[in-house]
Amino acid sequence: MTRKLWWMILLIPLAMSCSRNDDEFSHVRNECLESQEGSVSEQLRNLDRAALLSNPGEYLRDPEGYLRSRGVDIEAYQQEVATHFSRPWSERRGVEYSDRNTTITLVRSPIDQLTHSISASALTTQRDVLDAEIEIPNLFGFAYQLTEHDWSIFFWEALNFSTVSRTSTIPGAAQLSKALGAPAISLTISDTGGLLAYDFFEDGEQTEAF
Repeated sequence: MTRKLWWMILLIPLAMSCSRNDDEFSHVRNECLESQEGSVSEQLRNLDRAALLSNPGEYLRDPEGYLRSRGVDIEAYQQEVATHFSRPWSERRGVEYSDRNTTITLVRSPIDQLTHSISASALTTQRDVLDAEIEIPNLFGFAYQLTEHDWSIFFWEALNFSTVSRTSTIPGAAQLSKALGAPAISLTISDTGGLLAYDFFEDGEQTEAF
């Protein structure tokens, strides 16, 4: 039995402005660094790592108690994290973190064209789900395009990969490039495996790989 992809569509407002001014990027980067001074994140960075590594059992038995005993304000940290990850898209810049294992597909086409192409392999679709509470099945995907950007982005995930059928009809970068007659990039990053790779396709044909 072929299991199709159940996915949702996001239309996300401008998250990153385009600028050729290197000084501006430097200023933004410095602001990010300076904003962390005196923060709970800094308290965590200043922990005695040698002591932690020499006796990890103490931390593993009671992580919260371990951190509190060393002056880390857990509640403040939780609030700091919540504030950071819920700030407006328009205030975000650059790559915030790379601690993940995933593959994403970028297609140089309008979001409507991309979603029309991949919806053919989906059991159902939902549009305009940003800031909405939604239910997702085991196998799902998201597609979105940042305002004023030429590339649309598509990625899929599974809550439990062991139950995903190998015949699942999830379109890849080559397939989408051919279907839309547009350039497409498959980007893979694995923090765990130390992997960074991409494949570039034009009209479905691979023209570059790294």
